[in-house]
Amino acid sequence: MKDYFKILGVAPDAGEDEIRTAYRRLAMQHHPDRGGDQAVFQDVQEAYSTLTDSQKRAQWEQQKHFDQHGNQGFSFQFNFGGGDPFQDILRQFHGHHFGNQFRPQRNKDIKVLMELDLESTLNTQVKYVEIAASDGSRKTVQVDIPKGIQSKMQIRFPGHGERQFGNLPPGDMYVEFFVKPHPDFKINGLNLHKHIRLNAIEAILGTTIDILGLDNKQFQISIPAGTQPGTQMRLVQQGLWDINHPVRGDLLVEIIIDIPRNITSDQLRRLQNLL
Repeated sequence: MKDYFKILGVAPDAGEDEIRTAYRRLAMQHHPDRGGDQAVFQDVQEAYSTLTDSQKRAQWEQQKHFDQHGNQGFSFQFNFGGGDPFQDILRQFHGHHFGNQFRPQRNKDIKVLMELDLESTLNTQVKYVEIAASDGSRKTVQVDIPKGIQSKMQIRFPGHGERQFGNLPPGDMYVEFFVKPHPDFKINGLNLHKHIRLNAIEAILGTTIDILGLDNKQFQISIPAGTQPGTQMRLVQQGLWDINHPVRGDLLVEIIIDIPRNITSDQLRRLQNLL
């Protein structure tokens, strides 16, 4: 039985964030489009899908425990003359203290992690996911992403999961999104935060600065004389979209004032004349 902790290189008590980080690293390393190993990539996807789904993880850990402790007291008879041997196994479990807890209702779900740039979330977009099933088959699924998608949100695609057992309904595919950090903008709900640096003279006398929004629109902001460190200027409706409503957050621009360390006597004299 596969050890999903070893596949992802995490400890059994690893949290969801650690599992997600390990998955992203290994998925990029072994992705077939990057020249990686298809079988390893498939194992990584399967491990992530199982360990981040509480129900599937519990079933896997229960089965793993059973495998490690052997099957003493059980004898399995396989009927290859007809019917489904998998169902034969389950029927033999029935009547023991295991009951029906090993009987699946449908094939496994698949979970896929998709990374997005922050600026791409301002618009609807279309991506494509290539699924590698356990039987070796591959298919491509179109993923329509609404604007306003945020990290940890999921979209469910019914019937696009595993089809390993033909006598059971197919599983579903869940696409979970991760919005990559942006070097210039920080996220706070639907609002974005950005820092702008001014020198002390600009803050004292006032000035005009140009600001680029997330979608590269340019705005001109007037900085009044005597502006203090930490002052925030608000650009209305220049933040992120709400995925469920036609509502957009704001862009908050925080002023940081740089105080020069090495001031010449001439510069000091001129500054004193301003006071």
